[in-house]
Amino acid sequence: MKIIIDVFARHLFRAKIDASANSNNLRHAEGVVNISSLVRSICGLVVLVCAGTLFGAELPSLAINDVSISEGDHGVVLAVFTVSLSVPAAEEVSVRYATIDGSAKAGLDYTFSNGVVKLAPGDTAAKIVILVESDVSVENNREFFIELSDPKAATSGRMRGTGTIIDDDGSSASK
Repeated sequence: MKIIIDVFARHLFRAKIDASANSNNLRHAEGVVNISSLVRSICGLVVLVCAGTLFGAELPSLAINDVSISEGDHGVVLAVFTVSLSVPAAEEVSVRYATIDGSAKAGLDYTFSNGVVKLAPGDTAAKIVILVESDVSVENNREFFIELSDPKAATSGRMRGTGTIIDDDGSSASK
């Protein structure tokens, strides 16, 4: 009885091997292969492929929320954004962030901020805190944005959050 084994690893090798059923070794053009070693290697590869599928082959998706805050009259108030993952990550996830002016201006309405958010394996959320300047001027509501970029170990989902500063100092015709 003959056994034909078709062994291949993409981009590495492809060989047809003939062997007798009562032998633990297979002879082929490039030498002898031990059947037990071959089976262990193939089983190890299958386990790695299955583990990758079950534990993290699909990367989590990143998203950031929108925030609305009343500006207050004195000092600063906090605009707290949440960066979230669609599923817990198997490894550390990081993403860069930076604030961007809209109708709200950095240095006047809020404090410019940039940096890197990191989520440890198993985490699903992290916070970004932006300082919003209070005032007593009657004005329209204003917006600024937080832009996420350069994700590591995650895919891009909703990568821009809007911060709306709600004027609480009286009425303005175009709020």
